[in-house]
Amino acid sequence: MKKIRTSTKAGDNRLLKVLKRILLAVFIIFLCVVIAGIGVFEYLKVQGRNASQGIAVGDGYTEIIEYDGKKYKYNENMVSVAFLGIDQNELVELGEKDFAGASDAMMVVAIDTKTKKARVIALPREIMTEMNTFYEGSEEIRSQETHQLYLAYSYGGGGELSCRNAVETISRVLYGVNIPYYYALDLDGISALNDAIGGVVLKPKCDIPSIDVQKDKVTTLKGKASETYVRTRDGVRAEGSLERLDRQVQYVESFVSQVAPAIMTDITKLYSLYNVGAQYSKTNLDSSDAAYLASLLMSGGSVTFDTYTIDGEMTTYEDEALENTYHAAFYPNEDSLMQTVLDVFYIRIG
Repeated sequence: MKKIRTSTKAGDNRLLKVLKRILLAVFIIFLCVVIAGIGVFEYLKVQGRNASQGIAVGDGYTEIIEYDGKKYKYNENMVSVAFLGIDQNELVELGEKDFAGASDAMMVVAIDTKTKKARVIALPREIMTEMNTFYEGSEEIRSQETHQLYLAYSYGGGGELSCRNAVETISRVLYGVNIPYYYALDLDGISALNDAIGGVVLKPKCDIPSIDVQKDKVTTLKGKASETYVRTRDGVRAEGSLERLDRQVQYVESFVSQVAPAIMTDITKLYSLYNVGAQYSKTNLDSSDAAYLASLLMSGGSVTFDTYTIDGEMTTYEDEALENTYHAAFYPNEDSLMQTVLDVFYIRIG
């Protein structure tokens, strides 16, 4: 029997050429996907930047303020977002429930689009201020009354009007500065976003036995423990609300410090978080707005921000309709409040 001779060398060369073509094709496809991803991100940033241009300021706004012998001018480079934590497991409107909820947590994030510097103002929920109330099922204003700040959301009936009323009332507290964006998150959204980044690591400011949290013992909050940590408060002392606000600020700082590096290395993480939050939130921030604001915050390679709290007096008053029922009321120190607004939204001139 004759042996058939084969050229293994020629066959190997053909196979090698085919493999090279396949690898080259895969690489080109991968490169196109990456470039397309970056291109989309850059496009969204541009769209968000354009959307934030030319936004009118709020009622009561003053462009030039003279205070304590100094003159200040409103910083036209500022863009702000009001974050509202709603005390309901899901965002509902009147008709679905008797009470649409209230904004138990309120923070304003202000970003200077020129310097890329971010500042956060944490607002006590019990600030006594004037707000609009509406006829049920209508946007027609019924009256203007003085209540705790967190009730402005509830007077809007739970829909978009609630968010707008809350933001307009916050703006009124801050001397009419413009706050064009809002993001309202329900209770279930806290644990959803928390777990989307693998949990939030922090050093607790107090003991919370129900979730096995010990003061100053570093822990990773997961699941409902994150909600418990930012919601638990001493219901006996009026100051318990301010202590809770301090924990909420700590939690937000910890969350941002953990999520920012992930977004910097993988831009798709931003859209993933945006989509997770979308199930539990009401907002007028679209994906392009979010991309633009994120790009501002991360432009320096890290995300840091100064946090401001408002000094003032926390008191209690008795409910006129309910015997032996008391409510907390916070009255801001006007000097502290004015200085905070000037530091965040204005530039000293002259």
